[in-house]
Amino acid sequence: MPEATAEVLLEFSARQAPIGRERGVFGAEVPMPDDAPALDRFLRLIGRDPAWKA
Repeated sequence: MPEATAEVLLEFSARQAPIGRERGVFGAEVPMPDDAPALDRFLRLIGRDPAWKA
């Protein structure tokens, strides 16, 4: 995903995260470094770990 697209997704999701968590759609935020790529920061914001493997 292009970094610019991920930045838009991250910005939108940051506004929606409190409601998402309240409704059980998002998990608890996973700690992340500020310099992580935008897609990783988005995934961590919604409670997903981008390093997770099945």
